[in-house]
Amino acid sequence: MRDELVEIIKREMDDIVNPLMSITSVEVSKDLASAKVYVSFLDGVDSEGNIAKLTKAEGYIRGLLNRKIRIKRIPKLIFKHDETIAKAFRLEEIFESLHKDEQSDTSNN
Repeated sequence: MRDELVEIIKREMDDIVNPLMSITSVEVSKDLASAKVYVSFLDGVDSEGNIAKLTKAEGYIRGLLNRKIRIKRIPKLIFKHDETIAKAFRLEEIFESLHKDEQSDTSNN
């Protein structure tokens, strides 16, 4: 389902949703009633605004998804901001800063 969602959003919504977005994962409930779609954005992108646009277009996206995949029921799509990538970048910056501080301390001794 993730691949189909990526294709639909890139093809059908590229003028509405920021192209610097990626779907990191999709968790479908066992009864197919709902699916949590985790979306990640590059820093500086209005993530809340883009999530709101996706949520507003949820019915349209489900309709397109229904044409692409054949399952008993197309789940309600719940879009969530996945901050994993942004947090990883922040951690990397912290580690680099600590490493620079450590190198500075050893060169001063």
